[in-house]
Amino acid sequence: MAALRFFSVVKLAPRPLCAGVLLHPASTKFQPHWTNTSKQITTKSHASRHWVAERGVSIGLLGLGAAAFVSPGGAVDYALAATLVLHSYWGVQQLITDYVHTPGGTRFSSMFLKLMAAATFASLCSFNYNDVGICRAVAMLWAL
Repeated sequence: MAALRFFSVVKLAPRPLCAGVLLHPASTKFQPHWTNTSKQITTKSHASRHWVAERGVSIGLLGLGAAAFVSPGGAVDYALAATLVLHSYWGVQQLITDYVHTPGGTRFSSMFLKLMAAATFASLCSFNYNDVGICRAVAMLWAL
């Protein structure tokens, strides 16, 4: 009974019509805000679009894993290199955002992460070009 009283008092927010647009007319205005970690101006829907992109990359990795079994080749190798590095970059960036709170530490960690992501991508591309590639290397490891 208490739950019914709670839900009868709570006013629900307007439901989104589509991504970033609400049915409430006052909330459809462009309202930029400054982020705490950088001096970039973003919209309210930036985080939701980024979340959708992260999920798209994750689902893309599942599809690329299946494609690596079905038809391993150069295109799949380079696509795996790009999506693995991007997926890892976004994951470690979230760890830095959540757990590194000093301004110098955040700047250093972000710069180091960008450097390591670029080096990893370059190394994977070099491995794909000069050696057997990611798909065949994993198949060779499993054959041991």
